[in-house]
Amino acid sequence: MSDVPQAARRHAGRAPSLPSMTHPAIQDLFDAGRRASTPGERPYWDDRNESMYTAEAVSARERLRANPGLVDAVRRFAHNVYGIGPEGSVSREEYTRVHSAMVRILMGEDVADGDVARIVAEDWESDSGGKERMDTEQLFDGLFELADLWCPSVSPAEYLSFIDTLTVKIMAGEGQS
Repeated sequence: MSDVPQAARRHAGRAPSLPSMTHPAIQDLFDAGRRASTPGERPYWDDRNESMYTAEAVSARERLRANPGLVDAVRRFAHNVYGIGPEGSVSREEYTRVHSAMVRILMGEDVADGDVARIVAEDWESDSGGKERMDTEQLFDGLFELADLWCPSVSPAEYLSFIDTLTVKIMAGEGQS
């Protein structure tokens, strides 16, 4: 039997609407046309917002890790999107399936397959610590880091909207080739 969770199989191919709570700052992250960079500028995913690295911002980002709403959103993402094994971990194959979809959703469908594979392999090594399977704590850390990298501020609402929107998009089959 597939590691793909029942919820994902049940919703695959449907086009559920985005959560009504999607934060306006997050909507552009999921619309390549609205977040396209000007020629000569770095694309959004390759840009570094220095204001996110002040001592105050770093402290605020660390506090977000314990935000009950964010913890719940990441738990729901993991439950609905990943095929969690019986021992509560995620295989590299399952991580690759989901993470490949996330890369395509966030970077655009036209990202080369080789780039997707490279990004996923690098992220697996970083997120899993080189292990064969990823436990739930590592999964949380990786998903939090993803939200942390993509959200334009340290607003809990932005992080929640990011994770929830990504959940809906993957459950709808977006980004999956």
